[in-house]
Amino acid sequence: MIVNLAEQAQYKLLDDHRVEVSARTLWGQLEIALNRHGRAFPIHTDYLNLSVGGTLSVGGIGVRSLVHGLQIDQVEKLRLILPDGSVRWCSPEENANLFRFSLAGLGQVGIIETAVLRTIPYRKQSRIYMYGHRNLTALAESIAWMQERKRPLPDFFHAVRMHGQVTSVFGLDDDDKSQEKWKPEAYPEFLLGVQPVADFPFWSHAIQEQWLQEQPNHMRIWSDYFFDFEGFVDFLAFLDTLVRDRRVSPYIWAIYVLMIRSTEESGQFPFSPAAFQPAPPLVYSVGVYGSVSEIDMEGKAMTKDICPRIQEKAFALHGRPYLHGSYQLNRESLLALYGREYETFLALKRQVDPSSLLNANIHLHRAGLLPA
Repeated sequence: MIVNLAEQAQYKLLDDHRVEVSARTLWGQLEIALNRHGRAFPIHTDYLNLSVGGTLSVGGIGVRSLVHGLQIDQVEKLRLILPDGSVRWCSPEENANLFRFSLAGLGQVGIIETAVLRTIPYRKQSRIYMYGHRNLTALAESIAWMQERKRPLPDFFHAVRMHGQVTSVFGLDDDDKSQEKWKPEAYPEFLLGVQPVADFPFWSHAIQEQWLQEQPNHMRIWSDYFFDFEGFVDFLAFLDTLVRDRRVSPYIWAIYVLMIRSTEESGQFPFSPAAFQPAPPLVYSVGVYGSVSEIDMEGKAMTKDICPRIQEKAFALHGRPYLHGSYQLNRESLLALYGREYETFLALKRQVDPSSLLNANIHLHRAGLLPA
C-alpha cells in the first residue's frame, strides 16, 4: 500500500469554476482553499482527512449526494500514472476506458495523479433539522414522499442508527432562495431540534472524529450497499430484525443512510455503486459498520459472521456494493453485478498491468483469475 499525502493543498484554479488538484491533497485542505475563493466542492465524505485520489478510487459519497450525486460524477478528466510508468490524461473523450475504470475502480488500472473537478458556490451557513424515528422501517416510511419529487428537496440529508436510536438530519443552505425550498414542517416525524451550522463539512468531520475516539483499540468491519427504493425498504426491515438479535446488536456500531441523485454521469462508471440500469431518480445507500474490541475473540468471530449474512440479503435485493468495504466476491458474483463490463475490465487490466503490480490482493483482481 502506498500512502502519499500532501502537507497542504496542491491545486490550480481553472476557467468555468473548475479546479485542477493533486490526488495527494486531502479533501479538507482543498475545501479550505476553495472557500477562500468563494467556491466549494459539491460532495464531501463525513471524514475530511482522506485524499482526493483515495475517495475518487472508490466513488465518494456524502450528505450532498442527494443533490449532486457521487464525487466521481464531478470529475472532468484525470492524469493517470500507468504501471509501466507512462502518464496519460483520460476523460470521456480521451482514453475513455481508463477514465471509466479508474473512477470507483480501486486503483486497478493506474494511479490517479491529478484530477480536474467542477465546483459550486460556497455557502457558509446552513440550518439542520433533526428528527427521531421509532426504527429503521419508520425512517424508510417517513422519506417515501421524496420518491415522488413533488416537493422541493433539502440541500443535504443523512440518517444514522447508533446507540439504539435512529435519527435523521435534513439541511438547508442559507441563501436568497432558501425560503422556496423544502418545508421542514411538512416532514412527518418527530422533530428533535433545529440548529444553525457554519461550514457543515467541517462540523460533520469533527463529529466523526469524536465517534471514532469513542472506541479506541477496536477492529472495524464495514460494508455499504446501494439500492432502489423498494430494495432499500426491504433491506432496512431486514436490519431492524438483525439488530433485535442480542447476540449481534452489540457489534453493530452504526447503520448509516444516505441518498444519491442519479445524474447523467452515474451510468458511465461500471464499478460505481450508483450505476443502476435503468437509473431510478434516487438511489439509497445503507452502510453497516461493525466494531469489536481487539481482545474480544468471540466478538471478532461474530462480527465476521455478520458480513456474509448482510451481503447475501443485499444481493438478493439487487443491491450494489460500495467496493471499499468487506465483501466475499467471486467471479460469478462479479459477473452478476457488472456483466460484460467486468470482462472489459479484465481485458484492460491485462493490457495495462500484465504483471499485476497494482493492488494485486484486491478481490476484483483475484476473482478474475488473472495470471500472477
